[in-house]
Amino acid sequence: MRFHVLKAAGLLGLLLPVVSAEATTITSTSTTSYFVTPTGINGNSLQGYYDYVGGNASTGANNPSFTIYQENGATLLSSLQAASGITGGTVSSITGLNLNLADESGNGLGGDPETAGSLVFSYASYATTPLSFAGVPYTTPAYDTTQVGGLSNQFGSTDSLGTATYTPGTSGTVTAYPLSGSAGLSDITNAIDSGSNFYIIVSAGTSTTSAALGGYYGYSSTIIPPANLTINATVAAVPEPTSLGLLATSGLMLLGRRRRTASV
Repeated sequence: MRFHVLKAAGLLGLLLPVVSAEATTITSTSTTSYFVTPTGINGNSLQGYYDYVGGNASTGANNPSFTIYQENGATLLSSLQAASGITGGTVSSITGLNLNLADESGNGLGGDPETAGSLVFSYASYATTPLSFAGVPYTTPAYDTTQVGGLSNQFGSTDSLGTATYTPGTSGTVTAYPLSGSAGLSDITNAIDSGSNFYIIVSAGTSTTSAALGGYYGYSSTIIPPANLTINATVAAVPEPTSLGLLATSGLMLLGRRRRTASV
């Protein structure tokens, strides 16, 4: 009996699909960015260049406001597959995620002073009607003045990606803000694997926070570094359907063998 069980187990070992997995890191520039004020999505000529985050007690022409970075799930998946060398692979886990943002303190655009405070990061799924760009914004979502950071239910359900401290610094200095939160990271993993676009929203954690941040690209790379996302992830190959079928058949054969042996 033991011989047959060992033989069947050996057969299973031969038929089991070899699932390879590779840890890899990519950095991808955000495709689009917006900032939202009480009057709606900003649509001036600076849209995409500078983004502002300010609580509802902050001052300045562009405050209060929160910022939206639009990420392309399909592009991120393709980049992760290429970096790992696993064609057709999927993200089995995200082990690290940073949103890299340039500080634009001191540029003086719009008369928006920068004030230290906290930033709140959130995940939101891609809207049915995506936010527009090139100066033709939709009238919603607008800043919710009843909320400290202006973000409530404008994007439906959102999940937390953590918080961070903002301190005004030298213009152009890039800070890597670590994103965390099991629900938010799971959302992003699923969005990447399905090739879906998604939003990362940055809002103020205190009413007086005021931050001027880089957008998805700048006037030049030496003036405004682009906002980008660094992902540390494990990419795994998807088992072939044929291998899975053989595994199931082999399991049934082993079960049948054990039942016949037991009845003798």
